[in-house]
Amino acid sequence: MQNGVSVLPKMQTGDGRPIPARLKIEIEREWKRLKMVAEQVREIEAERDRLVKGSEPSGDACTEKMRRLVKLHGIGAEFATVLTREVFYRPFQNRRQVASYVGLTPAPYDSGDTKHDQGINKAGNTRARVIAVQMAWLWLRYQSKSELSLWYYSRVGDLKGRVRRIMIIALARKLVIALWRYVETGKVKPLAVGSLERVAILPNVPTVNESAVAGFDVSVFFGIAAPSNTPRDIIERISREVAAIDKMPDMRDKTAPLGYDLIYLDSRQFADKIAKDHARYGKVIREAGITPD
Repeated sequence: MQNGVSVLPKMQTGDGRPIPARLKIEIEREWKRLKMVAEQVREIEAERDRLVKGSEPSGDACTEKMRRLVKLHGIGAEFATVLTREVFYRPFQNRRQVASYVGLTPAPYDSGDTKHDQGINKAGNTRARVIAVQMAWLWLRYQSKSELSLWYYSRVGDLKGRVRRIMIIALARKLVIALWRYVETGKVKPLAVGSLERVAILPNVPTVNESAVAGFDVSVFFGIAAPSNTPRDIIERISREVAAIDKMPDMRDKTAPLGYDLIYLDSRQFADKIAKDHARYGKVIREAGITPD
C-alpha cells in the first residue's frame, strides 16, 4: 500500500496498451478512498485496544466483559469485541437462549414418519455465528489441553471431513455458552492444578503433570522457620507440636474448603524441599536472566 499509484505509469492493459488516462484517474481516486478507510480502521482498532486492554474503571458493563474475555489465552480484542457487542450485551436466562441467538442450535425435521436433522438453525446472529466457529478452531490450537478441546478430540479422533465440521459447530456452541457464563459471573471452570497430586477440593480436575507437562509442580506451601542457631531439642519439639496439629480433624475441616491439603514434613524433610526448590528456581532465574529490576 506504500507504493500506491506510483506503479500505474508502468502498468499496461491485457493487450499491451497503456492504461487510459481517465481510468488511471479513477484508480487514483479509489486508492485515496482506500487509504482513508485503512487509516480510519487503524484508528478505530487502536481506540478499541486501549479500551479493552486498559485497567482503569470504565463504568461500562460491556467494556468490563470484553476485558474479562481478553484475559483468556486464545481470545483477542477482535473476538472479545464482536462477541460482547453482538451477543453478551443482551440478557439471557439460560444456555439454550444463548445458543439460539447465535444460531447454533439443531434444526430437526419431524413430519409423519420422516425424521432427520437439517443441520443448525441459522436464524440467529450471522456475524456472531461466524466468529464463534472461527474461535472454536483457534481454541483447539491455543487451548489444546482444555476440557472443551479434549472433549472434541475424544469424539472426532482420526476422522476427517464432514464429522470434524459437524463437531466444530458443537464445540462452538459449548464455547459460546461457557464464555457467556464466564463474563456474567467472572468465574471459569478449572482445567488443571499445578501440584503433582490432585487436590481434595477439586478431585475431578487433573494436574498439569498428568494432562500436559510431565513433572510440572508449582504448588504453594507454608512452613515454620526458626533462626539457624535454634537448639535442636526446640526444633524437634516444634516439629512434634506441628505434627499433632496436623492430625486434628477440626484443623483439616477448616483448611479443606480453602483448597489446602495438609501434608506434614518434619524439619529435615522441609529443609530438603526448600533446598530442591532453591536449586530448581535458581536455575530458571539464571537461564532466563531475571533480575530484581
